[in-house]
Amino acid sequence: SALLLALAYASFWGLQRAAQFDAHELAFAPLFIAIMVLGIDNAGRLDRSPWPLFLAGAVPLLFVKEDQIPLVAAASALLAWKLRDGRQRVIALGAAGVSVAIFLLVVRVVIPGFNDAGVYNFTNAFDGALSHPLGIAKQLVTPTMKLEPVAAWLLPFLFLPPHS
Repeated sequence: SALLLALAYASFWGLQRAAQFDAHELAFAPLFIAIMVLGIDNAGRLDRSPWPLFLAGAVPLLFVKEDQIPLVAAASALLAWKLRDGRQRVIALGAAGVSVAIFLLVVRVVIPGFNDAGVYNFTNAFDGALSHPLGIAKQLVTPTMKLEPVAAWLLPFLFLPPHS
């Protein structure tokens, strides 16, 4: 089963496109996201702690690219929602807050510090989501969405993600 998963991961459309173009930092994100999700899945099990896997995926994901940091914050909030222990929930919500703080630090201080103009030029990527968050859901179900990329995303995994 591990070999089949590795083959599906290697044939994933996003990774193939990245390999065609050049090595890209986002090629590392799927692995870290999967590890983080496994940690979240462990939150409902009494025999396993979610923290080792969650942190093993979340911490490196913070360093992949700045647009992955909000994903870590959202995953931390999801983890808090799934946890039963109140103290653990507070820790997970704290991780979400720390992720938001790291994101703000990166886009307002670190990246502008490397930019000659002293600004973060890619705020437009988040403007639409922040000003119209329901628009994201609308875009996902709009009939004009091309089906080829969706098939390319799901085919390597035999369309299992929609069924799980």
